[in-house]
Amino acid sequence: MDFYLWLQAFLAGLLVVLTHVPLGQTVLKKEVIFLDLAIAQAAALGVTIAQVLAISPNSIQWHSIAALSAILMAGLFQYLEIKKNRYLEAWIGCSFVLTASFGLWLVSSSPHAAEHLKEILMGQILFVTSQNLWMTLAYYAVAALVWAVWRKQFYIVFALCITASVQLVGVYLVFATLIMPALAMASLGLNNKKIRLFLGYILAIVGYIAGISLSHVGDWPASSMIIFSLAMLTFVTILLSRFSVRRAR
Repeated sequence: MDFYLWLQAFLAGLLVVLTHVPLGQTVLKKEVIFLDLAIAQAAALGVTIAQVLAISPNSIQWHSIAALSAILMAGLFQYLEIKKNRYLEAWIGCSFVLTASFGLWLVSSSPHAAEHLKEILMGQILFVTSQNLWMTLAYYAVAALVWAVWRKQFYIVFALCITASVQLVGVYLVFATLIMPALAMASLGLNNKKIRLFLGYILAIVGYIAGISLSHVGDWPASSMIIFSLAMLTFVTILLSRFSVRRAR
């Protein structure tokens, strides 16, 4: 039973890594670093609204509200990008603050508010179910279809993937998986996109394995251990990259 628990957590991590490593590198290239936090928070707001309305978890209505919330936010950002709004990053930051504040207001009268917020932010990767994994795959399938038909709809694809992963691993781990491997790969200065993507996958997978293992050994929160592992691997990669550059000089 214990092995099954950790296996489910690892599979959840693999699913998140599968989409978030390439998405993170694209976000870094577009220079909209907080895009993922804003859309993740919008998806989290949708989940909060569904909970407040007492909608059954994993129902069509539940997922529709979460996805719609994220897609509306993504649509706004895509519109601002098309219009070449010079304050896009500022709008993204404001949107994050507004959605987070609205979510806090919605749960302020709930006796389980603290527990709910912790679950949304830190996730419950050790308690994912087979149903959660299949639902995430369904989100990714829709995202892949949208990408195949409308290549310019990056923000919509991003929103669908983020909506799935937020419900699977939480807002903080989503952000860490998107940005930390991307930062590490950017520090290497690699021009080959395939190699950059491959190494990003390796770093992210090792980070998840290390984090889940530390959580198992020390009985510590899995999400925190994974984030710390990803951060450590990122810092080591950046330091090694700078050391090699100085040595080459």
